[in-house]
Amino acid sequence: MVARKLLAVMLLTGGLTMALVPTASAQQNVTGSLTCDPGPEEIRPLGPPGQWQCTAEVEWSGGTSEPVNPTSLTINTANQKSWMNVIISPSSMTFTPPQGDTRTETKDFTVSVSLRQDAPAFVATQLRLVPDLQPGTGEGQEAVTNPTQIAVTPGYFNLYNVRLDGKIAEGGPDSEVTFPMVIENFSNGDTRFEFSVAQEGGTPEGFQTALPSPLTVRSQATGGENTQGQATFQVFTPFKNGYVNRIASIDLQVDSFYAADTNIEGASSQVSTLTKTKGFYVPGPGAALSAIAMTGVALALTKSRQRIE
Repeated sequence: MVARKLLAVMLLTGGLTMALVPTASAQQNVTGSLTCDPGPEEIRPLGPPGQWQCTAEVEWSGGTSEPVNPTSLTINTANQKSWMNVIISPSSMTFTPPQGDTRTETKDFTVSVSLRQDAPAFVATQLRLVPDLQPGTGEGQEAVTNPTQIAVTPGYFNLYNVRLDGKIAEGGPDSEVTFPMVIENFSNGDTRFEFSVAQEGGTPEGFQTALPSPLTVRSQATGGENTQGQATFQVFTPFKNGYVNRIASIDLQVDSFYAADTNIEGASSQVSTLTKTKGFYVPGPGAALSAIAMTGVALALTKSRQRIE
C-alpha cells in the first residue's frame, strides 16, 4: 500500500516537472529590422542637424503563441566618419511580444546627424544602422537582424581669408603700383574667386585698374594639398604735364562660389587699398622725339616757301 502511494507521488511529481520545462515547440525565433525615411538631401556643416524618422520592428516566429520573455534591441552605427556626430534617440528599446496571432511589435526612433566643417562637400556617405538583439532566455532561440542605411551628404560650407601684403602703395605719375594678395581657402570644397571694384562710381577719375583673373583654390576637405592662391591687383596712376599730387582709395570686392557649381554662392568680402602719387610728370623719350620731328618738319616747310618766293 505504501509502495503504491510512493509511486503515485513520484508519477505526479514527474508530471509536474515535465510541465514546467518549456518544450522546443514553445521557443521563439526573433528578427529585428530597421527602416528609415529618405531624410534630408544635404546637411550644412556647422548648421542644424539633419534628422531621419525611423522604425524598429521585432518579429517572433516559430513555436506557439505562448508569451515569451521581453527582447532588448540596441541600435549601433557602422561606417561613421570622424566628421559626423550621430545621436540616436532612443538608442535602446525593449519589446514585449503580444499574445495572439500578431507576433510583431514596432517602435519609432530618430537619428540626428550634425557635421563638422571638414566634411567634404557633396560626397555622400552611407551610414549603417545595425540592430543588436538580446532575446529572452530559453533554448533554441535564434536572433536575426536586418540593418538599414541612410545617405549623409554634406552641403557646401564657405570660409576663406584674403590677406594683402600691403594696403598702401606709392608711385609717381603715369606709373603702376601692385597689391599682391594671398587667398586661403578653409571651405569644405574647391572655391572659385572673382574680383571687381567695389565702390559706387568705379575707379577714381584719372586712375585705372587691372583686376586679378578669376582664381580657383583647392580644399583640404576634398583632398587638395595647396589650399592657398595668389593674385595681384594693379593700379595705374594718372598723368598730366606738371605737378601731380593725388590719393586714391579703391576697394576690391572678392566674391566666392563653389567651384563645381557656381550657382552655389559663398560669402563676399572687400579689401581696401590706398594709392598715392606725387611728383612732376616728365614726358618720355617718345614724346621728346615727336616734338623734335615736328619742329624739323616746320623748319623744312619754312625753307621751302622761302625758295619759292
